[in-house]
Amino acid sequence: MAYEVAHRSVSGKEHAYQDRVLVNKAAGLFAVADGVTSSGIGRDGGRAAEEAIKALERNYASVHGVERAVRETNNELMKLTRRVKSMGYTTLTAAELRNDRLIVANVGDSPAYVLGWGKKLLRLHTEDKDMRGGLVQVIGMEGAVVHSAEHRLRRGDIAVIASDGMNKVLNAHDLSRAFGSSGSLDKALVGLFRALESKPTDYDDDKSIIVIRSK
Repeated sequence: MAYEVAHRSVSGKEHAYQDRVLVNKAAGLFAVADGVTSSGIGRDGGRAAEEAIKALERNYASVHGVERAVRETNNELMKLTRRVKSMGYTTLTAAELRNDRLIVANVGDSPAYVLGWGKKLLRLHTEDKDMRGGLVQVIGMEGAVVHSAEHRLRRGDIAVIASDGMNKVLNAHDLSRAFGSSGSLDKALVGLFRALESKPTDYDDDKSIIVIRSK
């Protein structure tokens, strides 16, 4: 299946930039990692996110499937956090495209959706959160469970992988408004970020997103 991709990542004002994005069209591999700073868990979340993206791309080239690649990435980051005391943790949501199938694997809460026909929004990630909204597992933690989901894309479907700083516009209304036409994905992303900036927030987090449109 033919597809086009656009991505954007912007630092927030609350902390040093800790998101990382992977777009590898040749391999059909895409990912967002969001370094963890909450609950005293992460000491250097940005470095953890960077190491996770590097490990994911390396592992994906040597193992079969994105789910296994995320699992191997967690094993690597777990060993790294034991050796490097300043190392933090990170979420990781990765997706691979196999013909018309989108396969998503995630640990943490970085979201992944597909906006399909009839403006229906399908959620493909599992949020690893407790009742209070705190993360219960992240990449680098022993025993982290990798969640996976699969969706068969149709022509015109929009797949989105993002960090949680984008959550306020990850709904059918805002996504349909931004990507409802067949115009440039890059221009559509500019419009989506404008919509995000118009929404009130108490916490200016990093904001990262990858958008894939099937043709």
